[in-house]
Amino acid sequence: LRAVAGEARFEVEAALPAGHERLGVVVPWSDRTYQYTVKDVARPASGWVEVDGRRHELDATDTWAVLDHGRGRWPYDVAWNWAAASGSDAGRVIGLQLGSKWTHG
Repeated sequence: LRAVAGEARFEVEAALPAGHERLGVVVPWSDRTYQYTVKDVARPASGWVEVDGRRHELDATDTWAVLDHGRGRWPYDVAWNWAAASGSDAGRVIGLQLGSKWTHG
């Protein structure tokens, strides 16, 4: 991923390790509409971020990326809460996916 926005720039790779797991969810809003989304947490990230000329290198051993993408048709008005957390403990990678208010009931 590469981007420039004002005084901020970054170039980051969100690696896909062998055996990495993702969460895919289909939400049926009606007989004709749905939302399909993939929550992909705890991906090791490497590269750099630069703000106001100060560059910060990202080390994939302790820097994490989260990818979230979806397809489908959303209702006109929808609200939800979503959070993700990534880290490691004793060499084991841990990724959390948290959410609420996404669907009715």
